[in-house]
Formats: sequence, C-alpha cells, structure tokens
Amino acid sequence: IEEAEDLIDFGTNENRSELSIDYPKEYWLKQMLQLAIDMSPVFEICHWEIKHSITPYGFLTSDHPFMLVPGEKPHPFYGVGLLTPKVKKIMPLTAGMYLVAHEPSKNPVIIHSETNKDFFRTVNKWTVRNAERYVFSPSRGKIEKIAKKNKELLITPKRYSVS
Repeated sequence: IEEAEDLIDFGTNENRSELSIDYPKEYWLKQMLQLAIDMSPVFEICHWEIKHSITPYGFLTSDHPFMLVPGEKPHPFYGVGLLTPKVKKIMPLTAGMYLVAHEPSKNPVIIHSETNKDFFRTVNKWTVRNAERYVFSPSRGKIEKIAKKNKELLITPKRYSVS
C-alpha cells in the first residue's frame, strides 16, 4: 500500500515529478474508436437530456466539444471518467442545443428542457475551459464577454501532447 501511495504522490505532486507523455496520432485515433465501441452499452442506458436555449445562439462550442463535468471534486490521481458517479457527459450540438448524459439507469429516458441564463453562463465557461485552441459562436460578442469577465479561463493548462 505504501508503494502505491508513493506512486500516486509521484504522479500528482508537481514538486516530485513533471510527467510528459507523447502519443502518436495513429494510436490516439485507434484508442478513441475502440473506446466508442466499448462504451456504447453504457450510453444506451444513460438518461439523456436535450437542453434547448431560450435565446438565439445561447451556447458556445469548441474544438474539444465532449466534456466530463464532475459532480464533486475529482481525485487528483484517478480524475474523472465516463462512469465516475455524478459526472455529467455534455456535448454541444448546436448554438441552441446541448446534449447531457446523466447517470445510467435500468429505465433510461430522453427528456427535452429549456435552459436559463445561469445554465448558459456555466456551460459556456466549461466549454472555454475545456477547449484545446478554438471556441466557436455565431455571436462574437458572447466569446469576448466571457473572455473579459473570466480571465482565468484564458490561461492554458498543461495537457498531454499528441503528435
């Protein structure tokens, strides 16, 4: 147990290590497609919610549109995954529609709901934070407003590189 805890500390403690992993594109694509096939049974039993914007162009999207949003603070080593309890799987479909996958269930349902401005602001911040390089919106002012009010979102986090 001590050895496992030491390895976890090594992987998460910035003072002890600075891990850098370089994945070849071919490997990344193969893993992504395999994961989609392997995870399809999970998505079949999720509750699905389609959120409709109450205003035109309410939602932003980005070059990294699939988001995992934890319901509680994630473990620094294990992080967040598709089956982490209380995690929301969010995908923008258009500037007026978002798809949210909730917890798996024996009797999954698909519901439609309208959103309010608080939801727009929150999910748009997540979209900007999750973006690799680009954020998209038919309304340029919406992106500029978020960037002006939330400067911390513009700081690029360290990520794994794909080459």
